[in-house]
Amino acid sequence: MSSITAQGAKGIVWTSFSAVGRGGAQLLVLSILSRLLTPTDFGVASAAMVIANLSLIFSELGVSAAVVQRQSLDTDFLATAQFVGLLLSGALYLVVANFSSTFADLMRIPALSDVLPILGIAFLIRGLSQTAEGILTRNMRFKALSIIEFISYLVGYGVVGTVTAVSGFGYWSLVYSHLSQNIIQAVCFMVLAKPPISITPNWGDVRALFLFGNSISFGQLASHMALNGDNFVVSRWLGASCLGIYSRAYQLLVMPAALFGQVVSKVLFPLLSSIQNNPSRVGSIYSRIVGVVALAVLPVQVFFWCLAPEVVNFLLGPKWHSVIQPFKILVLALFFRTAYKISEPVLKSLGKVTSLAMAQVFYAVIVVFGCLFSWRYGLNAIALTVSIAVAVHFSVLQYLCWKYTKYSQLVYWRELTPGVMNSLIVIITTIPLSSLLRSFDSNSFIILFLCFGLCLVNCSMMMKLNASVFSGNAGGLIYDKLKNMVV
Repeated sequence: MSSITAQGAKGIVWTSFSAVGRGGAQLLVLSILSRLLTPTDFGVASAAMVIANLSLIFSELGVSAAVVQRQSLDTDFLATAQFVGLLLSGALYLVVANFSSTFADLMRIPALSDVLPILGIAFLIRGLSQTAEGILTRNMRFKALSIIEFISYLVGYGVVGTVTAVSGFGYWSLVYSHLSQNIIQAVCFMVLAKPPISITPNWGDVRALFLFGNSISFGQLASHMALNGDNFVVSRWLGASCLGIYSRAYQLLVMPAALFGQVVSKVLFPLLSSIQNNPSRVGSIYSRIVGVVALAVLPVQVFFWCLAPEVVNFLLGPKWHSVIQPFKILVLALFFRTAYKISEPVLKSLGKVTSLAMAQVFYAVIVVFGCLFSWRYGLNAIALTVSIAVAVHFSVLQYLCWKYTKYSQLVYWRELTPGVMNSLIVIITTIPLSSLLRSFDSNSFIILFLCFGLCLVNCSMMMKLNASVFSGNAGGLIYDKLKNMVV
């Protein structure tokens, strides 16, 4: 195995450990907060994050990505990146704070006029730390990044969020959690990376940042519209309570997709940027990583779909029964949602940010206009619209990756086989067993535990019996890395 691939695999393993830990913490915190807060509380917080994340796109201007992708990096460029980040984040904070009432009217949630000025402090924090984060990512310090992300979430949401929710702060507990997480991350990033700070930027570097950042931000804007267009439609036309229900279904789906996608994306971008002049090699790595995604995600997707009532009841509690149907529909696109996150760093590393941006615009158009049409038929119709849009977006990005790298289609589909075969094992195992257990009125935990255990045993047995079909290169790659780290 080449040093680049080995380094990437090691990075994936380290960030995977963080993702598993953070995912476990998120599930625990989500379970606790869902029993302490109301759908309206979650709806207000979700609506505020739609505005906050939109503003972050303009305040960041792809600064962190520029630090990672730039072939030649010097102190002047880093100081300029830090200056630009702080300047833009300060400007965006003033905009959001002064127009919070306008945003509240737009979303039809009055509480946003008070929430946004406080939540907007996160812009200033991000502006301070994004260059430092870019430096750590460029240097492939994945272990440090993983630990910081895990601890910041655990303290921010696990401690601050739970304590304030128990104390009766309502949706403010989610606001304070977000701010706490960002503060901890910023302090750690700055201490480790120590980015240079200057009030006299290099204007040539400023121009280079804006040229690169414009395409990145344009693509991120389209991606934001695609990822949050449904939330905007639900908020404006169905209300904060419906948004709270929809956002819980969405979070249950996005949590595994986002965690795994962020793991691979964070490792792939600096990894592939270092070999951007060798597209065929980029394509080969892309094919193998998609195989890893299929093996990890497809069985989980099937498991969640088969046991959606138990998953929702166990994690959120009985008062969230209305989440089940939107969740079952959204989970159908779990693999597509995770896998397209692999295509994005491939295209960015090759400098094809314009093609990526146009694909994201197309994705956003499908989501926004589809939801504007389908909201009249309820949350399930919006969930179906979003799932179809995700599948289309995955197909478009897959085609673009093939276009620019010319990876082998035969190898690509062969890498997907283990994920598909293990999914079939999960279906054959879960459906009859869950039906039997439900007939005895077993509780959700017992059903989930027994089905998961039997699926794990059956998949492991099949991998042992026929590794080439049920494990493949993807399983072997991750197994070898885990074994080396343990030994």
